[in-house]
Amino acid sequence: MNIKNGTFSVSDDKDKAGNTIIYNNGGTNLNNFGSMENTSIQTTQIMDFEKISDLIDQISQNIKALHLPEAQENGLSSNISEIKDMIAQKDESGIRKVLQKIDGICQNITGNVVAAGIIAQIASILG
Repeated sequence: MNIKNGTFSVSDDKDKAGNTIIYNNGGTNLNNFGSMENTSIQTTQIMDFEKISDLIDQISQNIKALHLPEAQENGLSSNISEIKDMIAQKDESGIRKVLQKIDGICQNITGNVVAAGIIAQIASILG
């Protein structure tokens, strides 16, 4: 087994097919695992809360540039408040859901450079 620049963990759990689960906890280069019979590898991305916080600050500062109807702008502002609380609580699942909502709003805005930038940053965070 050749593992470089990261960490991994082996779970006592099995996947649906009865395979042992090995979690790649980020930054691990799995070059040569040899025989991997009855084993599955799942890569997990560790959230960068600082990067998410920076993105939320950028969205807050540029919300008017999205040219949203008032109701959608209010919804986006609500999402921003919600995600700030989740960042403080390190609620990764909740953050993912709210980022997906924000992404959905931005996906419906055509031809807007700010929206395109938000979509790209969310994609890099969610992986």
